[in-house]
Amino acid sequence: MYAPAVPCEACEAEARQAATVEPFDAPFPTAEYPDRAAFDRPDWLQPGQGLTVTDDGRVAGYFFQAGACLVHDHGACPRPSPTRYAAFHQQDVICSDGQPIRVGAIGMVGGHADPYASVDVAVAHYANPDRQRVLCRAGDDEHGGWIAGVLVPHLTYGDVAALRACALSGDWRPMPESWWRQNGVGHAAVVQAESYDCIGPTFVTRPGLPLVQVYETDGRVAAMLGGMGGIQIDENGDVMGDIDYDLLAEAVVARQAAPPPPPSP
Repeated sequence: MYAPAVPCEACEAEARQAATVEPFDAPFPTAEYPDRAAFDRPDWLQPGQGLTVTDDGRVAGYFFQAGACLVHDHGACPRPSPTRYAAFHQQDVICSDGQPIRVGAIGMVGGHADPYASVDVAVAHYANPDRQRVLCRAGDDEHGGWIAGVLVPHLTYGDVAALRACALSGDWRPMPESWWRQNGVGHAAVVQAESYDCIGPTFVTRPGLPLVQVYETDGRVAAMLGGMGGIQIDENGDVMGDIDYDLLAEAVVARQAAPPPPPSP
């Protein structure tokens, strides 16, 4: 259910209470035809806020932080998508007004694709339709990359609980020249993006820090994988818990100074 059938404070309070006591095998109330506004960046989304699932089935959060650079290369940083996430927005959803909107699907697919895989193989990793959990739009603002959307229909409370335990991440891959021509992206924008585009956000299990990691093949970066930790909100829509940004900054600096992990076998 994207919104209560009757918009009233009592209905919203009842829905939130139900979300805390329903058994995990009970169906989670999600609209089959969501409101179009659910795919716009919500006003309650705060800078740096990670994956957030509301009790009315709305989903939003940042999957990378603007200016956050790679753990092993401070000069390489995920950037806004030059194609406005064309590789991610591949599905249509019919909204409550009867009109379609182009969205992307995020599923429980076991985390990131192989960082050394080709673009086609990486896209296929995220493409299992039976694993879909969220339908959303992705976008960029001055704070980073965000998603906004809704849960897919017919999930259970257990499905949603597992989703709330996840964090958001992203997958950037070097794209061929044909990709940029197909999407009308000029040479200057391609150079600025270093030929990388984000093929989509994904779910991971490690929350907390704005994690970003680089993988290389034959001396060339093969993929950038980064993410934002999860955040919980209370029934008033307020973020639960305080964020110590000084401590967060110290942790990021320490992580960047650490030696790289050993290569995968």
